[in-house]
Amino acid sequence: MPARKKIHSASISMLILYGILIVALLFLTMAGCRLYTVFTDKRLANEQKRATLSYLQAKVASLDAQGAITIEDGPEKCSDMLVLAEGETQYETRIFVYNGQLMELFTKTTASTDIQLAEVITSEEEFEMELNADGSLLRVETSQGTAMMAIRSAKGGTDERTK
Repeated sequence: MPARKKIHSASISMLILYGILIVALLFLTMAGCRLYTVFTDKRLANEQKRATLSYLQAKVASLDAQGAITIEDGPEKCSDMLVLAEGETQYETRIFVYNGQLMELFTKTTASTDIQLAEVITSEEEFEMELNADGSLLRVETSQGTAMMAIRSAKGGTDERTK
């Protein structure tokens, strides 16, 4: 009978050991999942940041022509507005922040800025622009980062904001 008790206690101790091992593996799996989620969220935020700044850079580069890039006062309750003239046409693209959203509006040059027609680019609280003295370098600053864009047109850009 004492031999049976030894085998029975050995079996119970092995079961307890396996139970501890399973609990440890579950804990490590949960910790790994949380870590993966944190890294994925950071990667997505970084991609969003790069996408927004890249979009602005591509838009400016695609419309870079003599006198095509200006900075103007935005419409009511809006930040300053980046205005990109569409070549020799009578249309322009206006980019500005309204209610925490970076907005883009494609409209006639003579039309007023109708915020209801603008499309959302991304969520954004800050949107500041500055042209250097000769209009050859545009600095765009958002809450996601800063982008410097070389204006390659002969005349460069102009700052039409009232100070």
